[in-house]
Amino acid sequence: MSRGMKNSRIKSGFLSVLIHVVLFLFLVVSLDWNHRAPEPVMVELWSAEVKAEVSPSITDTKSEPKPEPKPEPKPEPKPEVGPSARDIALEKKRAKKKKQAEADRKRKRDEQRQEQERLEKRKQRELAEKKRQREEISRLKETERQRELSERKRQREEVRELKEKERQRELVEKKRQREEARELKEKERQRELVEKKRLEKEARELKEKERQRVLEERAREAERVRQQRLEKLRETQKALETIDQANQASEA
Repeated sequence: MSRGMKNSRIKSGFLSVLIHVVLFLFLVVSLDWNHRAPEPVMVELWSAEVKAEVSPSITDTKSEPKPEPKPEPKPEPKPEVGPSARDIALEKKRAKKKKQAEADRKRKRDEQRQEQERLEKRKQRELAEKKRQREEISRLKETERQRELSERKRQREEVRELKEKERQRELVEKKRQREEARELKEKERQRELVEKKRLEKEARELKEKERQRVLEERAREAERVRQQRLEKLRETQKALETIDQANQASEA
């Protein structure tokens, strides 16, 4: 029983180490090791005149709206003077540069928004991956816990079965011992009965022999008495014959 429990503990420890190694490899392989190189930054140089014209528009977009100034008294109208060709060319150039700057700012904002969205998606993907990994770890831990519970239950079942088998074996052994004791008692009783019968038979035979000896002794005694009587009768007869002969001799 101890050897089986030791083997099961070794197996469970080996499986636990194997699961942790697989989990570590899974975490190492599943991480995103690709890092994008930073994109180059483009800087445009402007002249002082254009910068002075462009900077108010940029500051206007970022600064808060200011209260409108109070209306001033209108000056007297002056005679209108038409713009020169040089002013028109400068105005067109300024408008073109302003439009280009607006396009560049819009493009940069779009790129920043796309980069932000890409980073957000990457962050969401990493969070989802971490969540999946946590769920996988929880599932593996739950599986390991269930396996350990099953292993403990199986060990308890084995211990209970071994105890039940040991109890049954002890009951069988006790029953066998009782049967053997009963058989020994029966054999002893049978042997005592046989010995008693043998002793009774020997006693009867001894009594019969003693009776036969007594009868034989009595027969021998009766024969001896009879022989003695016959001897006495013979002696008496001889004595009578002798007396008769003496009488006859005396008469003659």
